[in-house]
Amino acid sequence: MNYTITDWRISMPGETGFIPEDVASLSFDVSHWVPAKTPGTIVGHLSEAGVYADPYIGTNMQKLPGYKADKTTHFAFHAMPKDSPFRHPVWYRTTFDVSDDKARNRRYFLHFMGINYRAEVWVNAKRVAGTAYLCGSYRRYKIDVTRYVKRYGTNCLAVQVWPQRPDDLGITFIDWSPVPPDDSAGIWQPVHVAEKGPATLEDLFLDYTLSDSFSVANLSPRGRIQNHSSKPFYGRVELRVGAHTFLTKPIELAPYEELSFSTDLFTVPCVVEQPELWWPWDMGEPVQYPVSWVLYETPQEKVSDEAAFSVGFRRVTAQINDHGAFHITVNGEKVQIRGTAWSPDLLLRQSKKQDEIDTAYVRAMNLNTIRLEGKLGSDYFWEQCNLRGILVLAGWACCTHWEQWEKWKPDDYGVAEASLRDQLRRIRNHPSCIAWFYGSDFPPIPPVEKLYLRVLNEEYPSLVHVSSASAHTSSLTGETGVKMSGPYGYVPPAYWYDSAMSGHADSFNTETGPDASFPRYESVCKMIPDASQRYVGSPAWNHHAGLASFMDTEVMNLAIERRYGVSREDLPRFLEAAQWCAYEAWRAMYEAYNREYPRGTGVISWMQNGHWPSLIWQLYDYWNVPTGGFFGAQKACELLHCQYSYDDHSIWAVNAGRSSFPTLTCTITICRVDGTIFHTESTSFHLDSYERKALCTPPLPSEEELFFLHLTMTGEEGEYSRNVYWLSTAKADTFVQERTKETWFYQPLATWSDFSSLQSLPRTQVVVRHLPEERAGGVVRLTNSGSTPAFAVQLDLQTHEGELFAPLIWSDNLLTLLPGESLEVSYHFLADDCPEEPVCLVLSSPNSESEIE
Repeated sequence: MNYTITDWRISMPGETGFIPEDVASLSFDVSHWVPAKTPGTIVGHLSEAGVYADPYIGTNMQKLPGYKADKTTHFAFHAMPKDSPFRHPVWYRTTFDVSDDKARNRRYFLHFMGINYRAEVWVNAKRVAGTAYLCGSYRRYKIDVTRYVKRYGTNCLAVQVWPQRPDDLGITFIDWSPVPPDDSAGIWQPVHVAEKGPATLEDLFLDYTLSDSFSVANLSPRGRIQNHSSKPFYGRVELRVGAHTFLTKPIELAPYEELSFSTDLFTVPCVVEQPELWWPWDMGEPVQYPVSWVLYETPQEKVSDEAAFSVGFRRVTAQINDHGAFHITVNGEKVQIRGTAWSPDLLLRQSKKQDEIDTAYVRAMNLNTIRLEGKLGSDYFWEQCNLRGILVLAGWACCTHWEQWEKWKPDDYGVAEASLRDQLRRIRNHPSCIAWFYGSDFPPIPPVEKLYLRVLNEEYPSLVHVSSASAHTSSLTGETGVKMSGPYGYVPPAYWYDSAMSGHADSFNTETGPDASFPRYESVCKMIPDASQRYVGSPAWNHHAGLASFMDTEVMNLAIERRYGVSREDLPRFLEAAQWCAYEAWRAMYEAYNREYPRGTGVISWMQNGHWPSLIWQLYDYWNVPTGGFFGAQKACELLHCQYSYDDHSIWAVNAGRSSFPTLTCTITICRVDGTIFHTESTSFHLDSYERKALCTPPLPSEEELFFLHLTMTGEEGEYSRNVYWLSTAKADTFVQERTKETWFYQPLATWSDFSSLQSLPRTQVVVRHLPEERAGGVVRLTNSGSTPAFAVQLDLQTHEGELFAPLIWSDNLLTLLPGESLEVSYHFLADDCPEEPVCLVLSSPNSESEIE
């Protein structure tokens, strides 16, 4: 019997005076308490139950009791107001049943996979664990409750939870968004009840080494066996890895004895010959083998405990290359990291469906890596990364008590050690996990770094680990080969190619991006339903930005107005132009790293997803509607790609994959806004695996004008890449070289490129043929039947209520078609997200009418 407890009742924040023995008794009446589902936070439970209005909408969060109104600094540094009801502990209470067969001699355990921050656990009016043990957001707890449970009828479980303080090693969203007033307090990871035999398997790890030729996997299974009984235990372990079975020698444990075991416990060497390897998706197949462990009690051959997971055989190493850049190698082949930083839901609610969407969208954008900064996801999230071949860089968060080492209390060292140990044990069987950053903005002070290094060596010695996600040097481990230079606010495409800029495309940038993250107008209407507040800079608008330097969106506002000539007063058009701005900005960042590899070995964009309805740092919003940046990233990260350079105007071909292409042709066309062709040429070439090649530098119009640069790459299997730029010779972006304390997060501009004439392009018509495929997706064929370019054609599926349907994966979007050009794009639904009612295809473009056949 193993199951997850999800249904609880919780007390209202601020309610005090409860007697724990009473709360943890079946006779205690909780019918008036609030129903809650875990995992989640207290504010999340109360909003789900309708006690609070949805804190994600409008300014509802600001109306919650105890809300921290000062956005000028990180909320994590603010103690809760003295009158906040969330300063007091909150009770969770539920019931559970266990087997009533006393003769089976079974043991019962409670597993708490994450509580923020301190807790006491009571079973049937008895305290079974207190705050001395249950302390730390990232701790995982196993409590033997055999002596407390009733083996018949119903048991009562009560958990009292205290919130984190500013000087705790807790969970924080830093400056990403305002934070609910409970400071993320609650049972934020699953709770399990497990029934076992007299002995259990603990901390299982299927470690291994691969031979130089990758033809043999030498397994090093290890873990612990704990006898919980007052009697001796006799048994054996059976380990299965795919079709291979390995048996241990007979095991004998004295009463309550614990045995740590490794390879020498097995009767034969644990070897898998000719293993299929686990690869990131862009290099091969992410092959996994099922793994099962069974602990038998002998001679009865009864199962005392068992466990199952999957293993993927791969070898991950890292070194600092000749350019001084941190360079990851998988299975002997060097990898360019093209990734993004993920965040969980702000209320820490978990959803398997959302985990599937998030990982599917990473693949849809052609990215290969996710970074987790202190937000370490659900177990299912990790499984999805394993399954989809997505690499994961994990580690602790910045800017909070996690990096205030000089202020650490003696107990913090114990919490930090146990937190790292628990999380390494959790992730070390996941092939997707390739590195751990045990510092974020800075390397830890030597005593803390030594602690972390010791734990890493004990728990996962082969895991690549780095002292911080920045360029700061560790006195113990030296240079990192990475940088954390930003920017975090808008910069134009040319920024990434300018070597004078701190964030230009070199090294391995662990967090950076052009922001350019405004959602679509339809999502802003959901975010701010009050029309009187639905304008740029309103209190509601700024509430959905970040904190401190990011407490408004003025940097992005100016970019849209100055670059595209669209006033913030016209919000629908302003947000439409924001998508074009995002497309070119995010595309340029990834393309610059394409060109500069291996001088630039990796880039992690800041950030991936809307963890709440946000205006900043996202490639798709809280409702899973992609922004223009999503499609710009998708375009730039094609495995086979042709691209333009914003510094010297050169055209490059990029092969980011393992296959070679002996015969390719790139066709370059420069088209004026009136549809006349200024220049066209073709060049033939070949590309070896992972090769980047400069092809040519086409002439550009000498007059001050807007024009379109159209690139295609074709080969034996047809068209591999198609890429269209809107460029101007009228003005160039130039940067202010000196930065101030207020502009630390972006590079201000002295002059701006002028794309305002995109607002007055000649009209044209796009003929559309829609071929839907029932419950799968569909194909859309587009033809520009006019004589001028069709700019920024946005394709959407719309419900009968006028809402944008999401999640939805397009093969391409925000399309620009030259006169007479035809192209075909496809879309598909995620497996469980087919529309329940008919949806219709809609097109929008600033200069195109559509005719749907």
